[in-house]
Formats: sequence, structure tokens, C-alpha cells
Amino acid sequence: MKILKGQELNDFIEAILLSSEDPVTINEIKELTKGSATNLDINNALEEIKLNWEGKSVELTQVASGWRFQVTQKMQRFI
Repeated sequence: MKILKGQELNDFIEAILLSSEDPVTINEIKELTKGSATNLDINNALEEIKLNWEGKSVELTQVASGWRFQVTQKMQRFI
């Protein structure tokens, strides 16, 4: 697998999170990149993704079991 960096890594992680039914850990993401991304790369990507989704009806959140997208509290009343 080629080395994923920058926006390509962000897109890859975003796709993983959006397609997963369960929260995803940093170690799981690292495993899916076949070790081409470091923990620091993944943490930085997650923070960038989180910022990119701010102000929308869905947000990226870290929970005890990993990272996941969830409906914002503001939108929960409509669902």
C-alpha cells in the first residue's frame, strides 16, 4: 500500500469512520493503513476532520471505544 499523507489520509480515515457501524480506534486505523501512517499522523488527521465537520448536523467525536460520527446534540431532537 502506498503511504497515505495529508488530504488523502484524511479522506481515507473519513471513509473508514463513515462506513463503520462501531467506533474505530487509532490502532485499527493504523492497521488499515498497513502502518503507513503514524499515531501522530492519524491524530492530526482526526483533528482536521473534526474541524471540517464543525457546524454541520453530524460531528466527529471521540468516545471511550474510539472515534465515530454522530448526530449533533442540536439535531437529535429532530431524529
